[in-house]
Amino acid sequence: MGNSFVFHDSVNITHEWYTPKHIFDKLGVKFDLDPATSELANETVNAKNIYTVEDNGLEQSWFGKVWLNPPYGTQTGHWLKKGLDECYDNNTQIIALVFARTDVRWFHDYAIKYDQICMIKGRIKFVRPETMTAQKKDSGSGSLLLSIGADMNKAVQQSGLGHCVRKAVQ
Repeated sequence: MGNSFVFHDSVNITHEWYTPKHIFDKLGVKFDLDPATSELANETVNAKNIYTVEDNGLEQSWFGKVWLNPPYGTQTGHWLKKGLDECYDNNTQIIALVFARTDVRWFHDYAIKYDQICMIKGRIKFVRPETMTAQKKDSGSGSLLLSIGADMNKAVQQSGLGHCVRKAVQ
């Protein structure tokens, strides 16, 4: 979870993949919480606190600077909504990594409500947990970083990972 996502390949086999270290190096953020992760994945994220699948991060309070790589698929929207709720209720700041699926409901219901959307240049080569090495092929889809909060917005903007678009003030 968290620093991982579920990838469905052409023969419908599910795999867990982690975010590569270079993403965190470029962001330069010391995260307080990763609410959807594992102990192994957190070796790369290095968040001070984590929630594993057993903890169910959707049922926990989020705080501080949060890294979110939600389970991909039908659950993505639930995690993005939780991120919005926590940011507004607890003054939490967040960076979320999601696939660039601009045609799905969760994108229009939640992603566009984040302060900023960063379209990552190229496709990420996620890391296999069994070997902790990058996959040979790219992920098959572009990715976005969504952010809320001044510190997180600045980190994403300065990362050089892609082109950022700020939400229009309403």
